[in-house]
Amino acid sequence: MTDNPQTIHKATQGDRPAFKQLIDLHSGYVMGICMQILKNKHEAEEAAQDTFIKMHKSLASFNGTSKFRTWLYQIAYRTAIDHYRKRKRVESIDDHPMQYNIAESHSHSAALENADLRTQLEHTLLLLKPEDAALIRMFYFKDMNIKELCEITKEKESNVKIKLFRTRKKLKELLQDRLNSELKSFIHEQ
Repeated sequence: MTDNPQTIHKATQGDRPAFKQLIDLHSGYVMGICMQILKNKHEAEEAAQDTFIKMHKSLASFNGTSKFRTWLYQIAYRTAIDHYRKRKRVESIDDHPMQYNIAESHSHSAALENADLRTQLEHTLLLLKPEDAALIRMFYFKDMNIKELCEITKEKESNVKIKLFRTRKKLKELLQDRLNSELKSFIHEQ
């Protein structure tokens, strides 16, 4: 996916078909970021819609110093985090945990073994803070580089690298704990 400068320019000038083309081009990735953080399809759809509303309102301020995709994903990331924080405030009052259907995030065409590994990883990512899990997903699954992550999260390069390092370490510990627990269960069943 590449950013088309002509389409972006037309959209900033109020060209509706160009704006729609930008939405069509980036909606999957925006929804993915929102889903990674919110882990609820309905909330992710709302956050994605809010992202595109914010994009429309601030499109004229896009100056091209970064990739359009990075600029838009920054909006999506912040919007999803805002939705998550609002939900946490409501959850603390209602005390209802949110559910996330892991199967929705899987590609049905993946091999069974890869799907199982992906499921284990997704279950473990759910145990991390949403901001940390999103960082891991963007870096490893969306192939975003450190510079893009810095622009999206509005953090310094050193902070992003430290967060990635700490989150990978925490993820490794959680995966090891999960594996040890499953091995113990398996041994006791035998």
